Amino acid sequence: MIKRNNPSIFILLLLALALSGMATASAAAPDAPDVPVGSAFTYQGRLIDGGAAANGAYDLRFSLYDAVAGGAQVGSTLARDDVPVVDGYFEVELDFDAAFDGSALWLEVEVRPGASAGSYTPLSPRISLAGAPYALGLMPGAVVKTSELNVPAITVSAPYSNSNALVATGTGDGYAVIYGEDESEAGGFGVFGRSAAGTAVYGEAAGFGTGVEGKGYRGMEAEGTYAGIVASGFTYGIDATSTAGFGVYGLHSGNIGTNSGVAGTTFSLSANAAGTTGRVGQTNPGASSAGVLGYNEGLGASGIGVWGEQWGTGYGVYGSTRGAGYGVVGQSPSPGYAGWFIGRVNVTGTLSKGGGSFRIDHPLDPANKYLSHSFVESPDMMNIYNGMTTLDAGGRATVILPDWFEALNQDFRYQLTAVGAAMPNLHVAGKIAGNRFAIAGGQPGAEVSWQVTGIRHDPFAEAYRIPVEEEKTGAERGRYLYPDVYGRSAQDSVWYAISPNARYLIDHPEALQRPGPDVLRSGDAILAQPPGR
Repeated sequence: MIKRNNPSIFILLLLALALSGMATASAAAPDAPDVPVGSAFTYQGRLIDGGAAANGAYDLRFSLYDAVAGGAQVGSTLARDDVPVVDGYFEVELDFDAAFDGSALWLEVEVRPGASAGSYTPLSPRISLAGAPYALGLMPGAVVKTSELNVPAITVSAPYSNSNALVATGTGDGYAVIYGEDESEAGGFGVFGRSAAGTAVYGEAAGFGTGVEGKGYRGMEAEGTYAGIVASGFTYGIDATSTAGFGVYGLHSGNIGTNSGVAGTTFSLSANAAGTTGRVGQTNPGASSAGVLGYNEGLGASGIGVWGEQWGTGYGVYGSTRGAGYGVVGQSPSPGYAGWFIGRVNVTGTLSKGGGSFRIDHPLDPANKYLSHSFVESPDMMNIYNGMTTLDAGGRATVILPDWFEALNQDFRYQLTAVGAAMPNLHVAGKIAGNRFAIAGGQPGAEVSWQVTGIRHDPFAEAYRIPVEEEKTGAERGRYLYPDVYGRSAQDSVWYAISPNARYLIDHPEALQRPGPDVLRSGDAILAQPPGR
């Protein structure tokens, strides 16, 4: 008969764990066991039979339960027959596989004499497992979990400097060395890091790898009192890619302040340096695609779509084209203005326009009226000069012109007007030569108003002579510069024919109402996590 003298039952659990090297492991040179740790462990106890230490062979059965009494069995029952017992001591090897996941467990032991077919006698109470058996949670494939509120499944700490609380290594391509997954319905954190003064989450990759990578509806989200994300790189501080939305999206969510959603700064002293660069990387891009796009959603007159400013004597905004395109294009529906310049304007090259004028505050009522005059046009590149001269005692005068006059002009035309009295014999006595011309036939001492015109023949004018009449050719033929004045639509314009960008915007006016980032982002599909990541 086996007596169950519970105080006499000694349980000693010894785990076959290779712990050497763990205390000295570091991120630079982590130690790893030669053979992966299994789930088996050695169980040693002492059996008292009839008040004396048992000797001989005994059959033992071992089971795990989730309660000290009753409850549900966890895993299978392990039977060990004819276990030798010497002076009460016995030793067996047990393997419950992945039963140890961090939950509280109790071990039940049953005994019967060896080489018998009788019933087993359970020893009571069950033995609470604590301490070493839970180290099995670190074996490959093991699961450690907690069922208590605000109690972590695993806590690892490194109280000393120059040490790491956790070191993990892996060699599987496409798989995670450390994998975190949040299965909560409300949403939590797959991986959470916190630092009192340093970096909460730090990633480093060699070669062309990625230090930290995130995927999801928002691949990465950051918030900081100074900066949400701080990144640096030899080529790119932040390299962001999107297949359908924005590679980089910045938002200033406050309704006050002057900070921008995205800001770029460079301290480079090299030529062609830029604080912010936008690029369309296709050699055959779509119509109205833009390297840099700025828009202001204000419906009134306040706000600016794109602002450029330079603090020295350079350019606030610069536009150029490497082909036969347009460096800068401005467009506005009537009665708006495609361009408005406050200050001097210089054009190096020819200027073509449908009409022109000056417009000033009316001299007689400057607060309430404007005064406008149209330009004087000519089919030639004509200059007009005029003045007043007084005739000498012989009724003659010589008008002296600037020393550059003949270098600039040719094909002169003259007009003389007598002032104060009729002078029927007034005439040009000598044509322009040596930058002067002569007047004669007038009344001595009288005044004469003169006007001279000349056609430019300087090198620029000779190189860029403006043709008076031209045949429309190619796509321009049958089109109009100003279709509205001929009762035609915008599709009949020359601008529509020669500019794919204009053609697209005319045919798709809704494209002018570009959707904002929030509109696009609301329709983004959530990317599924690829297997093994």
